[in-house]
Amino acid sequence: MDAELAESWRLLNDTTWQFKLRRGVLFHDGEPFNAEAVRFTLERVLNPEQKSPNRANIAEVARIDVVDELTVNLVTSRPYAPLLNRLIDFPILPPRYTTEKGNQGQASSSRPSTVTGGACLRSRGSSSGRSRSRSRGRRRCATARWT
Repeated sequence: MDAELAESWRLLNDTTWQFKLRRGVLFHDGEPFNAEAVRFTLERVLNPEQKSPNRANIAEVARIDVVDELTVNLVTSRPYAPLLNRLIDFPILPPRYTTEKGNQGQASSSRPSTVTGGACLRSRGSSSGRSRSRSRGRRRCATARWT
């Protein structure tokens, strides 16, 4: 896999995956992509009231632990080998914007860049050439693939 938003990941034990996230990634609204954004999104998707179509992809995730700003542990209820594949192209939401706008804000076609599909890297060097350029100048935008 060619990661863009997670710099690395490893299995700590049979049920705990640790992800080190890329520094300097921003959503288009200026919010940082960080461990809290990952926790917020995954907990939101796992909430049955949200009726998220992505819930089945991560249903084995029992807990999301923020270790530090750029490190998150995903703890599954049992060993779950498909987790990495389930996270490919899994969109991460900006917490502040999503809290303010709710589901309507995410469904709006006028704001498609609020998920990590529109997250921008602050500097060209931090992407290791793995992101697609969607803007000119100093910012480059990453795709939604975070593993």
